[in-house]
Amino acid sequence: MLRFGACYHPEQWTPEQAKDHIKLMVKARMNLVRMGEACWARFEPEQGRFRFEWLDPIIESLHKENIATVLCTPTAVAPMWVFNRHGNTVRVDARGHKSPTTAPHACCVNAPEFQMLTDTIVQQLARHYAKVDGIIAWQVDNAPGSGGSARCYCEHCEAAFRKWLLAKYQTTENVNAAWCASSSGIEVRQWNEITLPRGERGRANAGHWLDFARFCSDSLVGFYKRQADILRANCPNHAITCNASPRANHVRLAKLAEHVTFPGRISTPDRSDGLLASYGHEITRWMNGPFWVMEQSCNAKQDRPGVMNESLDPAELRRWSWQAVANGAQGLCFYPFRSALGGDDNLRAGVLEWDGAPRRRYKEILRTGEEFAKIGPALDGLTIEAKVALMINFDSRWSSEAQPGLPGFHYDDHCFDLYRTVKRSGNACDVIDSDAELKKYTTVIAPCLSVIDDALAARLEKYVKEGGTLILTPQSGSREITNAMTTIPRPGLLAALIGATVEEIVVAPSDAPQTLNFARGAMIAQTCKVRSWFEVLEILGAEPVAEYLEGRLKGKAAIVRRGVGNGQVIYMGAYLPREVLEPFMREYLPDFPMKEIPEGVEVVQQKGEKTRIVFVLNHTGERQNVKLPGSFPDLITGETVGPSVTISANGILILKAQ
Repeated sequence: MLRFGACYHPEQWTPEQAKDHIKLMVKARMNLVRMGEACWARFEPEQGRFRFEWLDPIIESLHKENIATVLCTPTAVAPMWVFNRHGNTVRVDARGHKSPTTAPHACCVNAPEFQMLTDTIVQQLARHYAKVDGIIAWQVDNAPGSGGSARCYCEHCEAAFRKWLLAKYQTTENVNAAWCASSSGIEVRQWNEITLPRGERGRANAGHWLDFARFCSDSLVGFYKRQADILRANCPNHAITCNASPRANHVRLAKLAEHVTFPGRISTPDRSDGLLASYGHEITRWMNGPFWVMEQSCNAKQDRPGVMNESLDPAELRRWSWQAVANGAQGLCFYPFRSALGGDDNLRAGVLEWDGAPRRRYKEILRTGEEFAKIGPALDGLTIEAKVALMINFDSRWSSEAQPGLPGFHYDDHCFDLYRTVKRSGNACDVIDSDAELKKYTTVIAPCLSVIDDALAARLEKYVKEGGTLILTPQSGSREITNAMTTIPRPGLLAALIGATVEEIVVAPSDAPQTLNFARGAMIAQTCKVRSWFEVLEILGAEPVAEYLEGRLKGKAAIVRRGVGNGQVIYMGAYLPREVLEPFMREYLPDFPMKEIPEGVEVVQQKGEKTRIVFVLNHTGERQNVKLPGSFPDLITGETVGPSVTISANGILILKAQ
């Protein structure tokens, strides 16, 4: 069953307005609402005095119309009395500035008083709503760590960080060794000498910074877990979810996933590339399987406060909805149902506008709801089976946050370029954690795997020997698990597997490119320009795939390949531009039945025991001609289409291929 609905805020509307809203939800075939994420002050107007009567009738009215409720724990927005009575709970940034009390996540998750207060409100909510009809799930907190709140530098975090280090290292001598503290003169003898890395990230001790990033992730997961534990104890029949920002780098999502029944995400698509939303969906799906979009924005992403976001073209909102479902979503809530009249989010477009009238967006969502109701049953039991995986290593991600190596390098952007290349071939691409099982994948791409230990190196070698294709990109194997630079010739623990070492790294201005010549493989005799980062590879058993053509690097290997056992490993010592990355990578990806997929068109397959559904989505504002490997019935129109078909701007095909 596809869940389809909206984020609703009854605290902003009168009971009579709520009745009108529910009628429009029913008409749009909605069967889900998400509520309560910013209602702590309404639930607990004074410390210890709780009120639920304002929400209970809304939940009951929704239930009578077969609309289920996901109720949020409201801990992301603390009431003003928290700051007046418990001022030492306020979060502090790296410069020592306290968070504005009007901001979300203004309190520190390591502050004991804040933990006590959140335990109390969550327990009161859980006890009251444990047996209330209509509630099917809880969303814990809201967008944990967002808005710069993931890393706090208050006294509570400093004390908690020392306890975290004590549990990990046991002695200060071990801390000094792990951080190579003598290199920067910050050797400590007493635990109270350890502070937080408050300075500029790039100038922080590398080991100190990485452990702090790990600690902050563990703190957010721990805060989430304590709420989830209370909910499970009181509401064993309710599911638990989250509202994660999948592309944010502050929390290791695989750890957060251990405490959810199903994952949830925020989706505010970036119109610069239609596949960016799919990338976020894939990251969320990796957390714990099928997911829900807890907040589907009704307009485009825009980072400037105080201005209205870009308006959407006709059918664009419908396409975003089906894009989520195609990539594994089983539930979707538009945000918000009605545009707010006040607050800092009052310029955000909703399903309904400020006057509550059902205009173009509502009509488009009404159509989408009808399609979800019609086609949803055909998708039950289907899954996405990917043969390619993109491995995100959070230690490497956090390391590059402070020390990217290459000016302007961004780990997530690099990952997206690789993900995009796989998707452009038609293949599905799982986005996995570095602890994930690898044997089911024919190809694993490990971007910038700089921080690595013996166990991960051994797992990758085993994967290759058993027949897998491993693709590694620059800076891989350059650091120990402590974030210290490796003493083994780069790429360190991966050198023996790759069959090459890094003789030299040349970092050049972006206006001084090198030319690569492909000596082997599908791109043989072709050339391309690469910029800024040039690793000169010394071959020790591998074969050169591409070589530098200019200056003192002429004839030196830039990309190598080595056969190992039944598999192969490819190491790229330069960052290929997107237009070259796609044809280069195609050689190492599984074959896909559809060829020459137009730019801006996404293809996703879902499979069951006897059924295969293919989604074809046009992410552009222009008509696109697509060649299908045959003729297939379209579940939306009921017509048979193909092998050549034209898809309208922002159009969708849902084909029954088997």
